[in-house]
Amino acid sequence: MTESLNTSTLAVDAHVHLYADFDFCMLFTSAYANLTGALDNACEAVLVVTESPTEDGFKRLRKAAQNPGSAVCSGEDEWFCTPTAEPDSLRLSSGAGKSLFVIAGSQLVVREGLEVHALATSATFSDGKPLMELIRDIKDAGGIAAMPWGAGKWLGKRGSLMKSLVAYLDQHGVLLSDSGIRPWLWPRPGLFNSGLRVIAGTDPLPIADEAGRAGSFGFTIDGPWDPDRPAASLRDILREQNTTPLTFGLSQGVMQFISRQLQIRRYA
Repeated sequence: MTESLNTSTLAVDAHVHLYADFDFCMLFTSAYANLTGALDNACEAVLVVTESPTEDGFKRLRKAAQNPGSAVCSGEDEWFCTPTAEPDSLRLSSGAGKSLFVIAGSQLVVREGLEVHALATSATFSDGKPLMELIRDIKDAGGIAAMPWGAGKWLGKRGSLMKSLVAYLDQHGVLLSDSGIRPWLWPRPGLFNSGLRVIAGTDPLPIADEAGRAGSFGFTIDGPWDPDRPAASLRDILREQNTTPLTFGLSQGVMQFISRQLQIRRYA
């Protein structure tokens, strides 16, 4: 990155899934409205994909970018996908002049039963590795490691492990990630007050209308921005800033949380 880059304000959803059953036009149009609506001033709207090993949404978009003249989807808006100057990101544009950046990432489960995100990298990683080993692998691949909140996942033995590793996680630049599925009445996790930086994302569930939640929960941050290299820009911004970004959006209510969890169990 160079010092000549302009400083931009980013509105980022750092926990996005592109499930096969999602209506992409609903997702992209909703994400643009939610992300740009989070700020009164102009911003770069950014989605960071966090795909499990069985998901392939970013790969499908990357394939679509090989034919940028053909729409990825048509609905309220018609969206087109174009490549950037790096393999870890893509640009989406609508016929109405809307623009979104989509940055690659993955969601893994480590041996200890915790979830880890590898952000801003299209490198592939395997489930089941020890936590410290996966963090090193993500760092070696040039990505940013983050650990997302999940209902019950930071309690008991796993919670004790997380607390014991705060200094290690901080040393290796690991972020914590709040989730839009955490009910707003749910007490703020103590780990969010540990000194580790916290980002945020919606974490949509594999239910069709969840596509419309994209971009509704996330964070804003300022920094040097290269639209040709969005993933590299985001990595540099997150590495170089030592303060927690500002979070925007409201997570779901308790009844919505319960309803969604019951729906997920029916899908399982």
